[in-house]
Amino acid sequence: MIPDTDRWRGFAALLPPADAEYVEDCVSIGEQEAALGRLVAGLLEHRPAISEAEWATIAATAEAWDTWPALGPGLTRCLDLCGGGTSLTVIGDSDADALPGSAVADGPLLAELHLVPWIGCARCEAVLARAHRREPWGGLSHLAAGYVVLAPHRAAPARVHGPEAVDEAVAALRAVCGGEHGPAAR
Repeated sequence: MIPDTDRWRGFAALLPPADAEYVEDCVSIGEQEAALGRLVAGLLEHRPAISEAEWATIAATAEAWDTWPALGPGLTRCLDLCGGGTSLTVIGDSDADALPGSAVADGPLLAELHLVPWIGCARCEAVLARAHRREPWGGLSHLAAGYVVLAPHRAAPARVHGPEAVDEAVAALRAVCGGEHGPAAR
């Protein structure tokens, strides 16, 4: 994955200079996972005001770099500590929460997938779910095979996004309510 320079600069700008420099140095040598780890640690330590849009971008980036399992709990705490007034919530990450894809949409597209609710909007009740395949041993695949935005009360068809489209899926979730869900903190 090629780093988006503007995205990483924006992340670094949320932190004090020493932490920001560490994040930028990590990215410059291809250690995006370490940069995300320092970013989340810095957000928790310094508690800068971050907007819901910034949080959603960080969450999508952590998912894209496969660091969500490790960094998700800290990012979830950032919603309360740094976001202030957001309506996004992290729903869960458990296989136990999985729904068969066929339960939310007809047709072959989701038939072989299981949806695990991930991020929800408390205001409009839309949900972004990760779509996983069932492995031969019975558990769900570690990596998402795609992302699905479920409109509240199934008012609209599920919107399916591919495995490389986590940014678009998060943006689609936020668009269900018309974009920013809470007051911009910046």
